[in-house]
Amino acid sequence: MFTCYKSGLLTVNSQPIISMKPNQFLQISAIWVCETSGNADTITLRHTLSGQTSSSKDDLFSSLAVAANSTTTFTTPIYMKPGDILSAFASTASRVNVSIYGRTSV
Repeated sequence: MFTCYKSGLLTVNSQPIISMKPNQFLQISAIWVCETSGNADTITLRHTLSGQTSSSKDDLFSSLAVAANSTTTFTTPIYMKPGDILSAFASTASRVNVSIYGRTSV
């Protein structure tokens, strides 16, 4: 089943968007990043594996530029397993929204 995981507007501190439950797997099929304020920003998206401490080594996108009033779409599959965490933060709070669509197995 496809599900939308939506974080809302990002903060400047890393916040979990998706935390995988035990026995749950997720195939992320698309990520939309939308700048909503009319100002350019950057975002960082991080996939931390189960049992690991979150750090920049886990970045999928690090300080990715998002143009003012634009939407960027990524469609490369990302696979998450139980205990994995997907987190994100922006250069400025409350200006960038991230929406994630994927298929769960449980």
